[in-house]
Amino acid sequence: MSGANREHFNMTDEIRLGKDYILRACRERYQDDPELCALLKWDHGFTMPRRLSWARHERETKADTEICWKVWQGNASGDDIAQYKKAMSKFRKHAEETGQRSFCETVYSDIIWETCELVGHISAQGKQACAHIRGPAGCGKSTVAEAWALTNNHGRSVFYAPKFAGGKRQVLEDLALIRGIDRASNFNKLTQRVFDSFEQGMVLIVDELAALVRAKSQRQETLDMVRRISDISRCGLIALATGDKFESDLATGDWNDIQWWRRMNRIIDLPKQATDGDIESLWKFKFPDLDLDVFTRECLLDINSHQKGGFGQVAILFDTAIQLAGRKGREVRAKDVENEIALKLAALDIRRERVRR
Repeated sequence: MSGANREHFNMTDEIRLGKDYILRACRERYQDDPELCALLKWDHGFTMPRRLSWARHERETKADTEICWKVWQGNASGDDIAQYKKAMSKFRKHAEETGQRSFCETVYSDIIWETCELVGHISAQGKQACAHIRGPAGCGKSTVAEAWALTNNHGRSVFYAPKFAGGKRQVLEDLALIRGIDRASNFNKLTQRVFDSFEQGMVLIVDELAALVRAKSQRQETLDMVRRISDISRCGLIALATGDKFESDLATGDWNDIQWWRRMNRIIDLPKQATDGDIESLWKFKFPDLDLDVFTRECLLDINSHQKGGFGQVAILFDTAIQLAGRKGREVRAKDVENEIALKLAALDIRRERVRR
């Protein structure tokens, strides 16, 4: 049974048709209709990571399932294509207007967003484009990069966060799931299909890159495979790493790390400490209904500037306060944040006493 048949049509099961088949249909069947190709790639890229069924897809898009299946397979008639383009153009506009991901604009977000834009632009010209962004935990690397992938480049970007350190087969299966590819194929076929599901103009964002290394040579072969996806397909590659864990693991292994670093258009080191304005902006973003008093602001600046603190620690304690309030079934209060600040100050051995005025 062929892969196309295994990735079958079923109204209730998850949709399964690999991105490699979509790209092939665009190259061989729809090459003279760039509007259709753009919609088709967007539709597949929007649908597959969310693991929808055809029934759910039809409810959301209002596009007839039989017609969508024909278009996806490359077997649609002219009338089918016209109906698909009409329905999908309307749905795409709605999805892009209502599905924007928000994030706090900081010194971190600006450079991350600009780097994503740069890599996408270079890749669209058929040139290899890679970037490595490293920074402290919690500073917003993943949030901003995923927001860019979802709101700015739907259908032409892949955000991949490895769940744990795995070998090449594990990474291929993870990417196959995102790309709608049958994961039961043998290793060689799975490798070929995953590679074929990328093309120039796409951007692959790999979060927490250190999960692919762990100071083991076989893990470095996994990293090399991810790099070769970009080499062969000319898709852009953006790696996100926390601190210097990735570099230290790579340097102590058997693999020649020059092969990784020499391909980077950009290597970004995000600062550990944010500006005072970034702290205030994050407070307003997280707690729009709460005032930031002078004492609380000074405590947050102490945490930000501490050697073991930083902006990421501030962001994490804000999120913890929000989750704590949510667990209690209410909106976050100033006292929730103050409690988390006090715990963080104690952990960092920072002493501050509130002065009554």
